[in-house]
Amino acid sequence: MAQSNMRLKRTDRTPHPRTNHFKAVECRTQSATALHLHKTVPLNPQTRPLQCQNNLATPAHAHDRRLIVLKINTLDLTRSNAVIPDPIRPRIPVVYITKLFHDIAWLHAGAAQVKRFSISQNTKAAHHQHTQPQQANYPAPTHVTKRHLSHPSFGPTTRDPSIFNAKQHNQLIRHLHCLRHFSIVAIVHHVAYLMRASNTFKPPLYLTNPHVQSIMNSLGPRKVRAHRIRQQLATTQLTLTAKDGTRLLADYDISTPGNGAIVVMIHGWEGSSASAYQVTTAQTLLNHGFDVLRLNLRDHGNSHHLNKGIFNSTLTVEVADAILHFMAAHTYKKRFFAGFSLGGNFALRIAADHGSAIDFDAVVAISPPVDPVNAMIGINNALFIYRAYFYRRWTQSLKKKLFHFPDYNFHDDLALARSLDDINATFIPRFTPFENPTAYFSAYGLTGDRLAQLAVPAYLITAADDPVVPSQDITKIAEHKLLTIDLQIYGGHCGFIENMYAESWVELRLVDIFNAHF
Repeated sequence: MAQSNMRLKRTDRTPHPRTNHFKAVECRTQSATALHLHKTVPLNPQTRPLQCQNNLATPAHAHDRRLIVLKINTLDLTRSNAVIPDPIRPRIPVVYITKLFHDIAWLHAGAAQVKRFSISQNTKAAHHQHTQPQQANYPAPTHVTKRHLSHPSFGPTTRDPSIFNAKQHNQLIRHLHCLRHFSIVAIVHHVAYLMRASNTFKPPLYLTNPHVQSIMNSLGPRKVRAHRIRQQLATTQLTLTAKDGTRLLADYDISTPGNGAIVVMIHGWEGSSASAYQVTTAQTLLNHGFDVLRLNLRDHGNSHHLNKGIFNSTLTVEVADAILHFMAAHTYKKRFFAGFSLGGNFALRIAADHGSAIDFDAVVAISPPVDPVNAMIGINNALFIYRAYFYRRWTQSLKKKLFHFPDYNFHDDLALARSLDDINATFIPRFTPFENPTAYFSAYGLTGDRLAQLAVPAYLITAADDPVVPSQDITKIAEHKLLTIDLQIYGGHCGFIENMYAESWVELRLVDIFNAHF
């Protein structure tokens, strides 16, 4: 059995009252390649020094909170018997779910019986004494429709989610009074909606395959839902101009009523603002009060005619300028940034280079390529469907560019290119300032201290079973106090699909993260 290592680092955060111990960790690895699984856990001052199987650590001051960095092999992560520490707090309080199911028994008995459901003794006493009990982390929904159950955003992570006050109890009663007309189906939908906001992604067994997760991210039910959502959204298309004259298209949606915050989103390579995951995520954010700007990178979406220059992944300055152009014309008290796949890579680099100028409050990257050299190798070694997908989308994009700018005259070169490597070898030296593909890919990597200039909180969410971007590359990122890496066991590439409706865990995770920065 390979030796597992653990490093301890003090932080200034105080222990959470609901989690005061660390479970012993048994890690079984099969090779030297390791992942960093970051878990922040408090240590009980009465706890004896940690006794792990591999003698991982013996803290000198157990009462301090520390960052526990576990190294677990990728290949064995889903098959080992490793006992991972629980998340900092349970995202769905048991008392809430229990209370909800208890109230279900009263639904069909009529509103009068529902209203007679009593408040707990502690809450009732606090109510009569006109004292304000601690607020619940998950207030009851105040709006419900038959087609969609909208839930308020989740609150800060430091509050005790097990306490209700009288107002929230009454909201729950009114909500249940409405639900009785929609039968048990609506209630099950509502409970499932609540449970989507967990810190840990736990898909059903039939959705644990990483290829299913990755494909369902853009195709199938999610694509159908996205098409319906696009027809319902009152989207405004904007053309944003960078300082060098580059023009980028963006889709702008306003939430009514809003919470005074904007989320800028960037799609992945050869995606667009109309990609299924972009549209459904935008809808979730809109439902929670966020305005959304879905920005298209150069030569993505229907923007090939706007700029003569051909897209490459090092063009972060024009994206930052376009965002600044938008922010100069709009006033928001909170600004957030989220990117998927290559868009996540862009988001982290822009946050490091221009985050202070744009004044972002938080940045989230989902499944970003950390080492693009290794990522391209991973695509070439992955299932043929991924190579075929990217090859087809890239060649189609280049043909559109050639249609609008025929003087490029690369039709013959494109016809001879039979793989991604062929296109890279031909087009990178010709249309970028880099001599070869390796130099080009290295130029937009996130390895080493590339993110050292981060001045805003940043989150990197990825899956250990990602079939497109090697997840072990996250170990190549230098530690940063503002960077949080969230490694999930399942999820595929940007998927994190929870059910056959293709609802994604990431959507509510974004809401949770952004709300924590209000």
